[in-house]
Amino acid sequence: MAVAVYVRVSTEEQRERQSIRTQLEFGERYCQLHGLTVFRIYSDDGISGTVPLEKRPEGSQILRDVQAGKFDQLLVYRLDRLGRETRLILNAVAELEKLGVRIKSMTEEFDITFYQKATNLNPNYATPYNGWGVALANQGKYAEAITFYQKATDLNPKFAQAYDNWGMALDALGKHAEAEEERRRAAEIDQSK
Repeated sequence: MAVAVYVRVSTEEQRERQSIRTQLEFGERYCQLHGLTVFRIYSDDGISGTVPLEKRPEGSQILRDVQAGKFDQLLVYRLDRLGRETRLILNAVAELEKLGVRIKSMTEEFDITFYQKATNLNPNYATPYNGWGVALANQGKYAEAITFYQKATDLNPKFAQAYDNWGMALDALGKHAEAEEERRRAAEIDQSK
């Protein structure tokens, strides 16, 4: 499936010479180098990182296009394009992951350390534990990932995406019957919404 690219600069960043053009050119080169088909490039020019993604002109369009199944991965120049504060980044990542979209920074390692910091900031918030599990699963560490999906569902028993991810990790470990049980839980939660 195609990917999408999201670029953003605030007016303050424009004054400091960071430009949308720099991010656009980098994104185009990155996609060309990796042989990625780009559905669309979304550009919020002059929009502050303090504004939640869903309240930005192109951010809200991203969410509409994701719901329509237009792409399954969103590339950003840096994670701070999604938000100035960790909370805003986590909320954007959680919303997109819930809709089946992976986030990838083209310039940063988006790995376990991000989630470690996030869980330290708020250990009772389920989303970073799910993200930590995804990061581990992406490294092939499925058994470890399951412990983080379990923590996420302990904190939020209605976290369908964490159950679904848990099921995928179990499948990767060859535990298909257990995987089916976790996917069933995810489906029941989705149906009750």
